[in-house]
Amino acid sequence: MKKLFAFFFLFFSIGIFSFSNLHAQEPDFEDSGRVSTKIVGGYEAQPGAWPWMVGLVDSEYPTVFFGQYCGGVLISSKWVLTAAHCVEERLISDFYVIAGIHDLSTDTGTRLNVKQIIQHPKYDSNKNDYDFALLELTINASQTSISIYSGLSYGGVDTSLTGAIATVIGWGSTSPVGPIYPEKLQQVELPVISNTTCNEAYPSEITDNMICAGYAEGGKDSCYGDSGGPLMVRIDGEWVHAGVVSWGQGCAQPGFYGVNARSSEAVAFIKQHVPDASFVPQPEPIPPEPAVVVPSALFLLLLNDADNSQEN
Repeated sequence: MKKLFAFFFLFFSIGIFSFSNLHAQEPDFEDSGRVSTKIVGGYEAQPGAWPWMVGLVDSEYPTVFFGQYCGGVLISSKWVLTAAHCVEERLISDFYVIAGIHDLSTDTGTRLNVKQIIQHPKYDSNKNDYDFALLELTINASQTSISIYSGLSYGGVDTSLTGAIATVIGWGSTSPVGPIYPEKLQQVELPVISNTTCNEAYPSEITDNMICAGYAEGGKDSCYGDSGGPLMVRIDGEWVHAGVVSWGQGCAQPGFYGVNARSSEAVAFIKQHVPDASFVPQPEPIPPEPAVVVPSALFLLLLNDADNSQEN
């Protein structure tokens, strides 16, 4: 999916450009104008700030920069969480995972092969629902993993993050008009919005398994190449994984938001396959200060004393 214009120029100049092969690189949604997402309106991340971030790289391309097409995160030393649509109809030999890299042009980092791909059993590519996939690596990664936000402890629809400021990271395009792909990891801060508000932008398309983030006026978003990457929030000083970048209408468009697969809805799925993954629940609410109750007799006595002092 990566660097379409760059590849167009390169392939055309040597007379071997193939649009069909290039389009197959892009794991996008072909219906309703949906596209997998990128970082727009953000800035370069601090090198090493997000050690769990990984890229999915198409094996056909000679460099990491041109081959990277999706993101993901380490949730244990041997498992990556990404979007199901990033690995749909792909074999383990079709791509590899790159970890410990900030600048894709350096072609460094740790290349990790994939042992198996496990899509969420309820993944629905038509509705973009349950857009989760796990990748088991052939060897352990040395980088730090991230914990998963497990949401509400008592069940029900998880609205606990609405209003929180989340961070999205990725190597996706930085322009909503024509892909412009950065070499270095980018990040952007976005407010989490309610599913009710998000459903106004995407009528009848937002499920309880999705979490939306962005601004009504647009300008900041994820986009082409960021799919599979993390939507993260900070809880009690720890960064936790709250969503998988999934889909949206264009990139950073006014009136639309970035839609992510809600991590708390994949807890059972992750626990089934990744027993050493860690989870962070919703913080316990701070109880209100107890009200001071003054007995009525004492209140009347104090009131009477106050009246007497005023008369004197």
